[in-house]
Amino acid sequence: MDDSGIKDIAGIKRFLKGSRGIKLSGVSREEKCRWITAALRRFAYFKQRKKDKNAVKSYMLRMTGFPDAQMTRLIGDQRQDGRIGLRTGSRHCFARACSASLRIATIHSASYRFRAIPAPYSCSRLTICLD
Repeated sequence: MDDSGIKDIAGIKRFLKGSRGIKLSGVSREEKCRWITAALRRFAYFKQRKKDKNAVKSYMLRMTGFPDAQMTRLIGDQRQDGRIGLRTGSRHCFARACSASLRIATIHSASYRFRAIPAPYSCSRLTICLD
């Protein structure tokens, strides 16, 4: 994303007036995040007054195509952590009730108890459990 022609807030306002119907997109999400970080630093976003912050944010919204809430979150991440990164949080999931090793241990103990492998766990099923 090359926007080297825009140097200050007045340039952003001119761009926003002239590009009302234009929607720009097409680069990867990681590249957009790097561009947002650079734009926040270049325009000293956190030192601007509210009216100028709105212009910079509108410019970044137009350039990236991100929704307003996501842009607000990314700007907050930059302010809090000093960087914008993709969130890779882990989702909550329950532990498996019965893993393959537990099934094999159960079959093994049952075979010693009954002196044979139980009917549902024939040799073909046993090889599937081992995979």
